[in-house]
Amino acid sequence: MEVINTGIAADDGSGDPLRTAFSKTNANFAEILAAISGGLGATVTLNFEAMVEILANMPDVASNYASLNAAVAAIGSTPATLQYGADVTVTGDIVIPATLELMPLNGAVINHGTYTISYAGSTAQWLLAQIFNGTGAVTGLKISRPAWFGAKGDGTTDDTAAMQRAMAALSGGGDYMISPAASYCKITAAISGLSNVRVIGCGTSGEIRNVDPSPSTDINVFSFVGKTNFSIKGVAIRGSGKSVAMAADQGAGVYLFGCSNFAVADNRISYCSKHSIMGRNVSFGSISRNTMTNVQSEINSLDIELYASDNESVTYVTVDNNHCLSNSGLGIGISMAGTAVTGNAAASHIKVIDNYVYNKLRHGIYFYQHVTPITDVICSGNHVEDVGWIGIYAVGSTRKMTITNNSLKNCCTNIGTSLPFAAIGLSSGSPDTPITHPPMQAIIISDNNIQGTNGCNGIELTGAANSTIAGNTIVGDNVFAAEGANSGAILAYYVSNSVISSNTVRYNGAEGYGILVYGTSATPQKENVVANNNVYGALDFGIIAQYQTATSINNNVVSTTKTGIHIAASTSVDVKNNQISNGTAGYADIQTNGTCSNISIIGNTLSGAKATGYGVLVDGAGQTGTAVDSNNMAKLTALSVLGKITDNGTTTSVSRNKMSTASMSGTFTATAGTSSTVMNGNATSFSKIVIIPTNASAGALITNISSVNTGVSFTVATGTAAGTEVFSYIIY
Repeated sequence: MEVINTGIAADDGSGDPLRTAFSKTNANFAEILAAISGGLGATVTLNFEAMVEILANMPDVASNYASLNAAVAAIGSTPATLQYGADVTVTGDIVIPATLELMPLNGAVINHGTYTISYAGSTAQWLLAQIFNGTGAVTGLKISRPAWFGAKGDGTTDDTAAMQRAMAALSGGGDYMISPAASYCKITAAISGLSNVRVIGCGTSGEIRNVDPSPSTDINVFSFVGKTNFSIKGVAIRGSGKSVAMAADQGAGVYLFGCSNFAVADNRISYCSKHSIMGRNVSFGSISRNTMTNVQSEINSLDIELYASDNESVTYVTVDNNHCLSNSGLGIGISMAGTAVTGNAAASHIKVIDNYVYNKLRHGIYFYQHVTPITDVICSGNHVEDVGWIGIYAVGSTRKMTITNNSLKNCCTNIGTSLPFAAIGLSSGSPDTPITHPPMQAIIISDNNIQGTNGCNGIELTGAANSTIAGNTIVGDNVFAAEGANSGAILAYYVSNSVISSNTVRYNGAEGYGILVYGTSATPQKENVVANNNVYGALDFGIIAQYQTATSINNNVVSTTKTGIHIAASTSVDVKNNQISNGTAGYADIQTNGTCSNISIIGNTLSGAKATGYGVLVDGAGQTGTAVDSNNMAKLTALSVLGKITDNGTTTSVSRNKMSTASMSGTFTATAGTSSTVMNGNATSFSKIVIIPTNASAGALITNISSVNTGVSFTVATGTAAGTEVFSYIIY
């Protein structure tokens, strides 16, 4: 038989531990039962092995020991569970091994004062009640709950210290579990996050609320600085609701600085004073499926901001499927900004995809880089609606940016005159000085749907090269009066070696344009292609090319109330195979204007119901080398006064154009003693040719019209009088 040591006095710790006493009792009971050889009767069956196992695993009771330190020392590394139904005391720093599980009952706590507890055991049986009572550190937990450290969640108690101690307990990484609360967890200082920690919320039932009392500054609710491999998911965060100007690194729901490999997802963040989420100098992270409302700052309130300052960077970050809802102040939905002063600030491999941005007083989505270019950006699948300024806006020397498949509705609702207002606007400089950096490169703006621009531009690209605007649908409305003729569907300003193709424009305004490709006399732009676009609307101009070199405008369908295609102050521009119809008297389907040279107007089909105006108007004595060839004007049947082809330039060839019976008119220059072929091979009948001298000297110079080839050409020969004069002609 086993001898059981019961000790000298009750609870003095000198007897056998409870498990040992039970094991000895079990052994004695088994020995007695074996001795009576089944004398208890045939109907009784006992599983002694199961009983021994159950009794052997009964927990130790902490009340058997003078302190938690004593219990841990006595149990050692033997696998055990230590149960306590009353508060226990720690008498010094303590390390509790993974083999010992603490089992608190009845709300009992561990009073550890300033002593440190390192605990590696299981927390599976811990309730949502306070476990630790003290200011000393608790370390080693793999799961930590603020409630275990005394957080009340009653909306009255300041839970800051408890929530921070709960985070500090995960120094080796683990899950920070936010539990449902009766009201909300009130904090007055930031919760500083750690690496390798997952913050797991429980939705609005466990809201964390910032009640920082300062009138002019604010805290960040969660702050991760220099951390890696962490996440914040499913947390409800409410900011202080302050509406005052403050520093950029204050007033966020989630603030990340110098972090990597992170995820911020599925959170509900409201009433922050500056940002809902801010990531500065961050990399390899994602911000996904968050809902943000009512950012309060009076200036530049942002739902999500990625930011880089001197010698910092933002790289490989994805912002997707977030809901950025209404802001107070001058709100922006999503921003990627770099403002280096003394060094470079880099940003690359940024994805902004499938977000919903609504009701912002400034921009919907904003990319800004002051010195070093933003590169490798994808902005795709976003819905931007009801924004005061620009829907998607990029500024700086951006490289390789793709803006595609976005939906923009009702942008530019709070318009002014200082910005290049547009649903989508990109500029290599600032609004007031748009060309202050090297040009943007490899920009793709494609397949976006723009509905309603409140009189501003649909797409504006300023200062770019090797870029594409293609496949977009733009439905606009009235043109803003202050923008006037510089407003319209697509503006390409200081753009070269780029393509504008396959866009559909339906734009109505008292003035403005469908597509404008524009440079200046000092910096003409070159080698652009405007092709296969459909432009409709009540516009001054369907397509304008001004200050262009080696640009082509081909295969477009243009239907406007005024001028169809307008070429101004340009060289070597091809206008080919377009279909043009405009319906207002006094305007041209195709017009060249100013000092143009080597303009080819070939193979176009012109039609319209206007009674007066021009089919092709070559307008300006400074024009040379214009060719009007093989155009189909047969449908200009109502045009009778000003002419289907009007040539006020010089050295222009007009040939092989198909006409009906309407007039052709223009000017030509004749020199004494020579003959001038005015037209060559236009398919019409010359029933009447009228030559009109422009002055008396011209009248003395002209002698006769000879070699009138009906339907082919006519030649004017001059007399011997000295001089070179200009004549007008009209053919009926």
